[in-house]
Amino acid sequence: MRTKQILNFGLDLILPPSCVVCRARLSAHGLCGACWADLQPITDPLCSACGRPLPYAMRTDLCGACHIRLPEVRPLRALYRYNEMTRRLVVPFKHSDRLDMLPMLQRMMAQRFSELTANSPLIVPVPLHRWRFFLRRYNQAAELARRLCQTQNTTHLYQPDLLVRRKHTVSIGQLSRGDRAANVRGAFSTLAQTRQLAAGRDILLIDDVMTTGATLESCAKCLRAETDCRQIGALVLARVS
Repeated sequence: MRTKQILNFGLDLILPPSCVVCRARLSAHGLCGACWADLQPITDPLCSACGRPLPYAMRTDLCGACHIRLPEVRPLRALYRYNEMTRRLVVPFKHSDRLDMLPMLQRMMAQRFSELTANSPLIVPVPLHRWRFFLRRYNQAAELARRLCQTQNTTHLYQPDLLVRRKHTVSIGQLSRGDRAANVRGAFSTLAQTRQLAAGRDILLIDDVMTTGATLESCAKCLRAETDCRQIGALVLARVS
């Protein structure tokens, strides 16, 4: 038995595995069956651009909104609808130092991540403003992106310094769709020393939750304006809209 296995065995004796949400005892760290059942996976058929679920398989693979106007971010994929269970996953991970959730969240996102990185895009987490980073002590999107890259041998694609958040935006929880778009307008920029890395490359943005898509759209508009990148896609754990 290797040293790591011995240490893990010892830790499991001291701190038995439990559900990361409800703390029910488990044979391995993760979610219990009851909590898994409360998740709402987003499954095919999906709009090939924005990733919204389609009511049934259609002749076209675009939803009505994307037929009218294609989004800046495409393809966009989310694993789950944002509900009470995903809130109980995301909020502690984001605000309460629950980095112990990372291995499980990475496993939840792994298959979609593998699909979206088939063409070797640059992996770019949605950045935090430096003051929010100071208060939170870590960027949850960057932690997710780093973990996904480490476990899928794509660390050479990880570019956390390509995009920065220059504008300190207010919390978007109580803002309307229009106010959210205004809130993040002009919030992002690229760094001159890393900008050239995006030339001729696809980019995959990583974040935890998409509410209206305003943040991802703002990131994409910045990348389009300041770099010569090609396609800009995104992967999030959960989406509201």
